[in-house]
Amino acid sequence: MKALKLLIPIILAGFIFFSCGDGVVDPIDDVPTDLAINQYEDGKIELSWIYINPSDADTISFYVARKVGDQIWYENGWGANGNYGFNLDEETTSIIDLIPTDDTLVYAYKVRFWNHTTERFSNYSETIAYFSPFTSPTDFVSAQLSQEEQFISWQDNCIGEDGYKVDRKIGNGDWVKEYKILPANATDFLDNVTLFDSLSYRIYPYTGISRSERLEGNVFNSLAAPSNLETTILDVNKLRLNWQDISIGEDGFYIDKKIGYQDWQLDYAVVDSNTITYIDDFTLQCATMQYRVRAYKGVYSSNYSNIDTTNVILGLVGSTLTPGNALDVAIADWNVLHRTAYVADNYAGLTLIDCINPSQPLYMNSYELADRTLSADVIDNFAYVATQNSANTQGQISKVDIADELNPVLISTIYTQGIPKDIIVYGDFAYIAEGVNGLSIYYAASSLFFESNYPLSDARKLFFYSQYAFVANGLNGLSIIDVLDSNNPFQVSAYPTSGLTNDVYVENGMAYLADGENGLTILDISDINDPIEISQLETGGFAYGVCTEDSYVYLIDKENGLFVIDASNPVSPYVLGFLAMDTEPVSIQQSGSYVYITDNEGLKIVQVKP
Repeated sequence: MKALKLLIPIILAGFIFFSCGDGVVDPIDDVPTDLAINQYEDGKIELSWIYINPSDADTISFYVARKVGDQIWYENGWGANGNYGFNLDEETTSIIDLIPTDDTLVYAYKVRFWNHTTERFSNYSETIAYFSPFTSPTDFVSAQLSQEEQFISWQDNCIGEDGYKVDRKIGNGDWVKEYKILPANATDFLDNVTLFDSLSYRIYPYTGISRSERLEGNVFNSLAAPSNLETTILDVNKLRLNWQDISIGEDGFYIDKKIGYQDWQLDYAVVDSNTITYIDDFTLQCATMQYRVRAYKGVYSSNYSNIDTTNVILGLVGSTLTPGNALDVAIADWNVLHRTAYVADNYAGLTLIDCINPSQPLYMNSYELADRTLSADVIDNFAYVATQNSANTQGQISKVDIADELNPVLISTIYTQGIPKDIIVYGDFAYIAEGVNGLSIYYAASSLFFESNYPLSDARKLFFYSQYAFVANGLNGLSIIDVLDSNNPFQVSAYPTSGLTNDVYVENGMAYLADGENGLTILDISDINDPIEISQLETGGFAYGVCTEDSYVYLIDKENGLFVIDASNPVSPYVLGFLAMDTEPVSIQQSGSYVYITDNEGLKIVQVKP
């Protein structure tokens, strides 16, 4: 007992030493509580707190610290004068702060007080923060890496958060709050999961006791999807699919197939588990084929593999630059050993391309003309060429002997009434689409001379069938002109489309129009006096040229490329295949297994048939 009495003074002396020595003052444990933050109005938030002073004898004042985004804490006031939130009297338990309430920055606050009587600061309160609606994460994405792993990612939209928290729920179970706590600026995490679990996630940035609105996403953890799907063309009627099987325990694989722009054929084929290849047989002239594969087990199935796209008997086989700007093309098939493309090549004149080997078209020569060469047609040993001088509104037609293709000879020339945009020669006559001058007819059997004109507002392209000239008449649609009497042409009928009719082709009682933004427009002209629109097929750009063979329509879109369209049922045409082009195709002709396309680079040769 005597020893204990001696020890007590020593302990007290030590307590006094450690409390007061070196000027160190312990903070007050009591702190402001119940912090709240609310948007007061646009550009203003209100911060409030509660503190009840336990001693009437003590005088206190509050200090509010603020942190903006990734900046440091300002503990002794902020604002223009550096004294806002500083030394607030005891009766003040809230402040209004002027901040941008539509910002991606996080505005964080904490409060403490100074006891003037004891000359000590309290500890800080909990941190509270303002998260504007623009700080919320967006773009929830899940990617299944295996049957046991889900990679979860999102877009981080805020600056200055303490970190991210993730809540998770399995099926209809309870939420596991703060399932994951991640550092600031986090945008993803890898989650370990169980096969066939339905998972829900809530993701949000936090600072102190505050958070943004939560981003929610749902994931079903199924079989792992097949990967690296690719197709190999075995022959014109056969494809082989190969893929990588990374699932475990599947019953088999479903294969979906899509032809052109048609709908997917779901579960087109089914193969057994652990199979990684499939042979598809088909009979199509040409097509764009797409495939995708998924694993299945019972009623469950994986996500799809990558989609593999393959053009079958549809592809660019050859091309050549021309010296000018290729605007039109006519194909002359003299025999199996001689095929020449005659290109209206703008200022370069009439350019001849040897196409007997479509994979290697060869430039032969260019026949220069005085004006811009706009269009050409070839009959027997003669080329009929339409030109225009850019300085006036008239043009010329030139008849050129091409019996010796390397040495063309000019036979005859005549001025046109308007700008000759397109020329077709049929029998003894040349028919010219002359823009605002309409349709003009010229005798062409020997020397050229003018026969007659039928006025139209915007004659662009022509097609001749029977005794009729079908005229693509721009905004006025299609005009059908009877030219049986070359001296007295007259309009039989017309059909005004809602697009810009740039070209026309006629086959089997149907008129196929390249109709600008409308794509393909098909008219039934079985009654020549009363054309009837029966279908339209949009191509997503601007349809500019068209030709057909055996109900297959070859249509060029200036913004997209070549479309091969099956119009065997003209009421319901569909895109069978598509060849993207990054040039601007402006004319098209079909001959044999190929279509010949002119664009701003020159001549393209595309295979469309076996």
